[in-house]
Amino acid sequence: MAKKKTVTKKENLPALTEAGLNSSALAAHANYDLAQFEGVKLDVNENKELFQNDILIPKLHLIQAMSELRKQKKADEGDFVDSLTGEIISPDGEELKFVVLKTFKRWHTFKLVNEGTKTKKEFISSEIMVLGKNENLAYQETVEGEQIVRRQVISAYVLTEKDVLNVLDKPYIIDFAGASKYAGRKMISDINTLGKNSLPSFVGFFKLTAHEENFEDGSAYVKNVAFGGYLPKEIMPFLVNCYKNLETIENQIEIDDSDVIESTASKKEDEDVTKKVATTDAGI
Repeated sequence: MAKKKTVTKKENLPALTEAGLNSSALAAHANYDLAQFEGVKLDVNENKELFQNDILIPKLHLIQAMSELRKQKKADEGDFVDSLTGEIISPDGEELKFVVLKTFKRWHTFKLVNEGTKTKKEFISSEIMVLGKNENLAYQETVEGEQIVRRQVISAYVLTEKDVLNVLDKPYIIDFAGASKYAGRKMISDINTLGKNSLPSFVGFFKLTAHEENFEDGSAYVKNVAFGGYLPKEIMPFLVNCYKNLETIENQIEIDDSDVIESTASKKEDEDVTKKVATTDAGI
């Protein structure tokens, strides 16, 4: 009978240290000599076709009164948090600098549900807007006997200032809808100006903040965006690489819309955004 081999623990190996997947942790713990990994396949990166819709990119959620993290006392209203980890990225609406890799538009679709004398929205789906396919969907219609309303959402893949400075390719998604739609339009207008000068969006950075506004059915936090300035030439090769990496996985990304599902602050239907920029739908 063959003798069973045993593996002996090396006494000089340190204990495993818990750390997050963020810029500071990578700098402190992941400073490996990359040459030793020559010939090692990068698993998911080299098998993208096997992981369709399995890549999750966190969204920068703006915490509202109805947010689950606030109810659990893990975040406060006005905080910007990582939707996947709950990490507070910017507390109490404080300025958060970010770089836009790419913008896109989406439709959020809701079903209107009557509860007594009140009408509530129930989130149904989200879909990316594609020219020639679905850019002209109705804002309101009846589908199989149910009232459906839609709203346009401006979205962007972004990198935070901290991650850019630490050369960490970790994109987030930011949404601009409802009363925050105006902030998104300001961002799009500034990116358009850069484009007219043959410059991509990521040559500059933006400043994201939030403030509380009062509406007919309560208060909610609303996003603000302002152009901040230009990035140094030295960081451009890294940002170009981030942009190209994003393009290779864009069709596999699953967007976390839990903030929209949680939100019940507004009970009114969205109006056509071509007629009204800011709606009372701030809570979604």
